[in-house]
Amino acid sequence: MAKLNRTTKFFLYGIILIIIAVLLNLQVQNWNETRKAAAEEQATTKAVENPK
Repeated sequence: MAKLNRTTKFFLYGIILIIIAVLLNLQVQNWNETRKAAAEEQATTKAVENPK
């Protein structure tokens, strides 16, 4: 019975770690997309302000 409890806890902690990793990955992707959008906006603004 104690071994089953230990195994259950092991898998539960593993699942929790996987969920945390997925959420962190999503957050990093959102930050990266925001950074890209800001850089593109800045480049567009610079191109409009300084036409060649």
